[in-house]
Amino acid sequence: MRSFDRTLKYRSNRAFALAAMLVLLLGLPAQAGAVDSNSLIRTGYQQICHGNNEQAIETLSAALRVDPNSVYARRYLAYALLQSGLAVQAATQFEAVGKLSPETSSDLALLGDAYFYSGQYHKALKSYHRALSMDAALDQARTGLVHTYVALGDTTHATSICHQALQQTKAASAHKQYVELLRDITESQKAPEFRTE
Repeated sequence: MRSFDRTLKYRSNRAFALAAMLVLLLGLPAQAGAVDSNSLIRTGYQQICHGNNEQAIETLSAALRVDPNSVYARRYLAYALLQSGLAVQAATQFEAVGKLSPETSSDLALLGDAYFYSGQYHKALKSYHRALSMDAALDQARTGLVHTYVALGDTTHATSICHQALQQTKAASAHKQYVELLRDITESQKAPEFRTE
């Protein structure tokens, strides 16, 4: 029997890649004293792309010492922290991003992931719902809701979200993902250790 496991890298890499692509296309904005921080941010981003999250954490932390208000440094640092399993610290950085600039749906979905992995399920639900209010088709937020409801023992909501997503999604890969989630929910309900509290 497959365990109902949530793989962080699969879910959040797509959102991060989209955000990173936008940054590369639009370029980093010039800020006072940001010449050094922009160089550090680019280096940190490359380190993340190569899977060197620990190095990226050091590099992006250095960028924040140069420019504490850099949204890009905080966003990338939060992502690297999340990928390194430091969910509480990642949530802190994503929260800071939200105070420095308007949050994106991807920021909110990743914040939801950070809350989920730090066991703050109700905060995760709120973040995922906020992300979906900005982008109703954001699969990362929908799957986050599913996993969070399952963690809370609410398989009814989790199953309902999967069924709605199956009706709305057009991408074959997303469709397959929701079918697998439904199967995992069903299997987890049959497991002797599954119980709602």
